[in-house]
Amino acid sequence: MIRVNYRDMAWEEGFTVQKLLHRMREEKTYQFVLRGKVNVIINDEIIPSEKYDSKEIQDGDEIRVYPFIAGG
Repeated sequence: MIRVNYRDMAWEEGFTVQKLLHRMREEKTYQFVLRGKVNVIINDEIIPSEKYDSKEIQDGDEIRVYPFIAGG
């Protein structure tokens, strides 16, 4: 089990950030978060977007996904 944005989610072997984002896009409850670019934080570590397809998520990880917001 992992926690994503403070909700429990099933974990599976070989689960990557990219697979997580794909699953989240399929679930209607996360649509507002995934309209554009997102920031992903796993256990308080910011994950660079170029590592989304290779960064594996471990059972028990705490993950936060936030929409990218530019300021100015």
